[in-house]
Amino acid sequence: MICTGDAMSWQQFKSQYLVRFWAPLPAVIAAGILSTYYFGMTGTFWAVTGEFTRWGGHVLQWFGLHPEQWGYFKVIGLQGTPLERIDGRMIIGMFAGCIAAALWANNIKLRQPQHRIRIVQALLGGIIAGFGARLAMGCNLAAFFTGIPQFSLHAWFFALATAAGSYFGAKFTLLPMFRIPVKLQKVKAAAPLTQKPEQARRRFRLGMAVFGLAVAWSLWTLFDAPKLGIAMLFGIGFGLLIER
Repeated sequence: MICTGDAMSWQQFKSQYLVRFWAPLPAVIAAGILSTYYFGMTGTFWAVTGEFTRWGGHVLQWFGLHPEQWGYFKVIGLQGTPLERIDGRMIIGMFAGCIAAALWANNIKLRQPQHRIRIVQALLGGIIAGFGARLAMGCNLAAFFTGIPQFSLHAWFFALATAAGSYFGAKFTLLPMFRIPVKLQKVKAAAPLTQKPEQARRRFRLGMAVFGLAVAWSLWTLFDAPKLGIAMLFGIGFGLLIER
């Protein structure tokens, strides 16, 4: 009887916290608390696009260019590698946390866009978002989510501009040129949703392996570079929150 109860408790915990999506409000509160402790323990704020820009700088260096001499990279810095920077370790942890959470929920799949318009929208939107994030010295994390709690005035200007841009951007994407033709197909009966329990179990185990390896790597890093290890642990937590 005791073993059965333990098994049921684990299944309930797994279903409630590892498979199902979390409520938005407590997840956002948890992210805010983690962000505060992250700033206090690492001395830097939660941000991603700045480090992604450095990764792009490293790619340019592979092709023989010297972005470290450009004015922008002199501001944000291009020293070291992602493994030697706090932001780099944190983002690696975020990737691990997101992948682990997606595997736990059996919610990972390569999906092809249904129409070429979506590809064009993704490319144009990515370019605009990346350019805007560099102008603002941060995305909605560094320039908004972590900026407002730190009483930074620029975060409020960013929030107002983001609200206006989101409104007009949504109106723009509703133009006929961006609409995708919908094909209706007549069926006799609704097809039932099929589940693959064995696939879900395999992916859950793989997610636990990814999570365990990421945590072990973080703890091992703590001995040589405490801040890098701490940053990676926080990144795992951020990734879990974002995916869940």
